[in-house]
Amino acid sequence: MPFYGRTAELNELDRLFARDGATFGVVYGRRRVGKTALLTHWLKTRAEEHPEMRAFLWFAEVGTPSEQLRKFCHAWTDFLGK
Repeated sequence: MPFYGRTAELNELDRLFARDGATFGVVYGRRRVGKTALLTHWLKTRAEEHPEMRAFLWFAEVGTPSEQLRKFCHAWTDFLGK
């Protein structure tokens, strides 16, 4: 399925990716506006262009702050392989 629009957002993700060192970004907005589609499209296309690229994508779920932090930490350590 083709991906249309969102040029400004894709350019911003490219700008963050081009920075030296690690970068942390948060994408937020109303429901059903394509945040997940934007990120997965960007990751897929950039991974094809940059096979050395490593990216961690985590989706928060409803829960207490401590539950979210615990889930994030588990996902992060799994990503790192520890």
